[in-house]
Amino acid sequence: VAPTGFKQAIGEFAPQFSGYSQQDSQELLSFLVDGLHEGLNRLKEKKYDPNPLEDDGKVSDAVLAKKAWAKHKLRNDSVILDNM
Repeated sequence: VAPTGFKQAIGEFAPQFSGYSQQDSQELLSFLVDGLHEGLNRLKEKKYDPNPLEDDGKVSDAVLAKKAWAKHKLRNDSVILDNM
């Protein structure tokens, strides 16, 4: 089975994968998983939060990580994220 059609389809959406240049397989996998995640995102309206998380040095990394994950989940909710 020749992957020619698959490669051409990917190249239409991501020009960095068109042509015959060597590409990193991790870049391709990241592109594909991100595309699946965006396409399967259950949140249709992504609210923008202009307030960055601030690290004043008093909060542990674990607490800061939980806050960052909660903020990420406000804009991202897909079956891909459920399984990562």
